[in-house]
Amino acid sequence: MVTRSVGELRIEVSDGIAVVQPAANQAAAKADGNEVFAPARAIAWPGDELRQAVRSDDLGRYRPLSGAKSMPRGWKVECAEADVEGVLESVYPLALVHRRQWDRGELRVVGLDEVLKRQTGRYEVAAELESVGRDAAREVLCGDCVRTPVWSGERMLNDGLPCPEPCSVLISLCREAALWQTKRPEPAETEDAIPYAAFDHSGNAIREAYLAKRAP
Repeated sequence: MVTRSVGELRIEVSDGIAVVQPAANQAAAKADGNEVFAPARAIAWPGDELRQAVRSDDLGRYRPLSGAKSMPRGWKVECAEADVEGVLESVYPLALVHRRQWDRGELRVVGLDEVLKRQTGRYEVAAELESVGRDAAREVLCGDCVRTPVWSGERMLNDGLPCPEPCSVLISLCREAALWQTKRPEPAETEDAIPYAAFDHSGNAIREAYLAKRAP
């Protein structure tokens, strides 16, 4: 059996058959020194069921960031080894394409400053976020993503998945952070029920992590 990891996924291949599942399916509990695996429901492949399964985290919150480290547990896909790339594409769109482009030196990389400059409408204010705020936003959000922000100069590891430019979720965080520069919100306890990207809601986990990082 050959085993490898991609993002938060564990891939096991034996005799041309692959099993793809979240690495977190492995339960934390151990019995007699042996690892105990949580039960996982089989998802048919091909089909749209897998895309539906990874759209929400274990708490039922929508995952607007496909690389967010909130992969729902309790599922697995069994497929031919040749179909593994298609399965990964469903979970991490374009990740393998970007990896191949990176390896060939062909990946087009765009930095945060350039992306913020081209924002218009309600997101135009994001360009007003100061550099320390931009760094904090990147650290908080990109630190919660399996992809490597090569657009910021971060070093790519051998098994990494490159991110070529800031995503819309990061731009949304920068917008809110720019507004917080004039009126800093009071920190609050995080609340699991608040959606992942609801940065304008007190108690949002990413919001509170950003405010803690920028605490005076």
